[in-house]
Amino acid sequence: MLLMAGAPAPVHARIPDGYRFSPWVGQEYRLGFHGRRFLILGESHYDTWDDEKHVLGTEFTKECVTEVIERKSGAQFWKYLEQILLNEEREDGWVREGNIVWPQVAFHNFVQVPVDGKPGDRPLKDHFEQSCAPFLKLIEELRPERILVCGKQLWDRMPPTAAEDRLDYYIGVYPLSGGDKAWCLAIKHPAYGCQWSKLHPIVMAFLEDPSKAAKMLSDA
Repeated sequence: MLLMAGAPAPVHARIPDGYRFSPWVGQEYRLGFHGRRFLILGESHYDTWDDEKHVLGTEFTKECVTEVIERKSGAQFWKYLEQILLNEEREDGWVREGNIVWPQVAFHNFVQVPVDGKPGDRPLKDHFEQSCAPFLKLIEELRPERILVCGKQLWDRMPPTAAEDRLDYYIGVYPLSGGDKAWCLAIKHPAYGCQWSKLHPIVMAFLEDPSKAAKMLSDA
């Protein structure tokens, strides 16, 4: 993938030991998405597409998001994700002005080893385990108030959240230094045709108050 010119550059973020891919951190991340510092967490990068294996550099995550902003990447993951956040139909393959989301959020993939394969291939168990400690260091650095976990299988392989604060199996919290909390909501992986119109109000409620999202899940 190529880094396209014209997209707003991400801000610099220090990368903890154990990370291979630098996260995308939008220029307005500190101002928040709907008023919250918002980290979107994907699962992994794969290294094979168009029947060719590629070498992925440390800026690959940023390059992927930049291509989305420039409307160059056609992967379903990004398109459904924008629909979840904005609750809009697509026009010409994309949500209208969905690219305005990315300067307001951070994006990172949990697994820090490229998957040896193509879309649909999964990381190894060791890859998840090796990524747990660096992930906890990263959220200390970025200090998100909300984390949208894109994939319930990913959620099952992440570090355990604080048991005393868990609101639902798919809503938990990581305590941060200084008493802050990073609340997480795990959803179905957007690449697999998720029901974006039903997920949108849950995500919006989660941004406002995780307990409201928990009630919506229990009532569903």
